[in-house]
Amino acid sequence: MFKKGNNVVFGRSLADDSYRQLLYVGKVLETTAGKNYLSADAWLDATFPHVIYITGSRGSGKSFDLGVLIEGISALSQPSPIQNDLTPLCSIVIDTQSQFWTLAYEPNPDVPENKRQLSELQRWNIRPCALKNCRMFLPPGAEAITGKEERFQIRVSDVRHEEWCALIAEPVYSPHPRPRQPETG
Repeated sequence: MFKKGNNVVFGRSLADDSYRQLLYVGKVLETTAGKNYLSADAWLDATFPHVIYITGSRGSGKSFDLGVLIEGISALSQPSPIQNDLTPLCSIVIDTQSQFWTLAYEPNPDVPENKRQLSELQRWNIRPCALKNCRMFLPPGAEAITGKEERFQIRVSDVRHEEWCALIAEPVYSPHPRPRQPETG
C-alpha cells in the first residue's frame, strides 16, 4: 500500500492528496542534481490512459516491464501491495513470442530463473501472485503451451468492408485511379 514518504508518482500530481488508483512499478535507482529521489518508491497513475514507451536492447527487460504494468492494472488472484486502491482494467496483449502466458500463474520456485525474482519479491515484502481472469487465445494450428488456451479465429466475412478499408488505409467510397497504360514508343 502507498505510504506517505519518499515516493514518486508518474502521470499525475498528488496535490489533492488522492492516493487512489496507483500501481507500484519499483524503486528509483538513479540520482539527480536536484532533489534526491534515490530509493524512492515509484508509482504510476491509473486514473486515465497514458502513453508509455518502453525501449531497450534485446534481452534488457522490455517484456518484463510490460508484464509489471499489466499485472499492476489487472485483477489479481489475491490482494497485493503493488495496487493502491486500484480499479482493475482489461488488457489485451498480442503476444507473438509467447512470453506473457506466465501472467496467469504464480512463479514456480522450481524454475531456476524464478528463484532470483522470488527472492527479490520477498525482500520487498511482495507476495507473488497471478492474474485472476487471464484468458489466452491461439489461432488454429498454433501450438498450445498450457493446454488451457482457447482457439480463436476471425472469418473474412466477419469483418465489415469499412473495417477492411480502414485496415489498408483506403477510403470506403472513392474513385480508384485507372491503371497506368504502358507507354509505347
